[in-house]
Amino acid sequence: MERMMSKIGLLARIEAKPEYADQVEALLQGALDLARGSAGLSASPDDSSQVVQCTS
Repeated sequence: MERMMSKIGLLARIEAKPEYADQVEALLQGALDLARGSAGLSASPDDSSQVVQCTS
């Protein structure tokens, strides 16, 4: 059976109070680590489409 590869993107804007910025950053980083480790997914750290940026 041949598998088809597809790319799907998700953009979510998350706003948090400044005192929660570190917790939100940790949550997003953990989610990214889980996605990179999921079976069948290939996400390299140098893939510029996968960016987590937190500003306070």
